[in-house]
Amino acid sequence: MWKSLIPLIVIVAATSASAQDLGTPEGTRTCLCLEEGIARKRDEMTALQRAYDLKRQQLAEMTARLDGQRSTVNTNDPAAVESFRMSLETRDAEAERLDREVLPEYQQSVSSYNDRIARYQQSCAGKMYSETILNQVRATLSCPAE
Repeated sequence: MWKSLIPLIVIVAATSASAQDLGTPEGTRTCLCLEEGIARKRDEMTALQRAYDLKRQQLAEMTARLDGQRSTVNTNDPAAVESFRMSLETRDAEAERLDREVLPEYQQSVSSYNDRIARYQQSCAGKMYSETILNQVRATLSCPAE
């Protein structure tokens, strides 16, 4: 799905170079590595979004369960009141963790993905690859670690 957002236009080597032709192995390598990086960032972002959504759902379920239990707690039983209070504290701690840790990590992932897309758009989008250079670079492609 997202790959369609990253157009890869291959031209025949005999075609004359244009102002929009990457034309060098370094430029081609850079763009191919950016494409790989986008795919990795997308996968990372998707995993973090799923984790965030799951935590949010769990928190909502916990809140609903506690809201239902609230009216049934025997306020004359100190153990029941303490147990309910501890459950509320657990829910509050999970809500704080969601806001303090899980959400910022997901937001950072989205930002990193968007930055990578912007770099690709600036450097590679709409530019053509020489088929000869593209095949040479792909054969030995090794992208730097991020």
